[in-house]
Amino acid sequence: MLIQFFPLDIIDTPELSGGFVVWLTAKKREWLHGRYVSATWDVDVLEGMRDEIVQGKKLKFKMIV
Repeated sequence: MLIQFFPLDIIDTPELSGGFVVWLTAKKREWLHGRYVSATWDVDVLEGMRDEIVQGKKLKFKMIV
């Protein structure tokens, strides 16, 4: 019996996440500190949205208890 943990139609590759990590660590990206990002996002688009993300305080998670 085969137990399937992941869908077989995954199209992302290890190179995608590897490239994202290289971009993320190549220089200081202090504007991303404390923000959630995904390795599948286009880094050029993310950089283009930098002002909107920072000024709008986006990609942050806030828990109120």
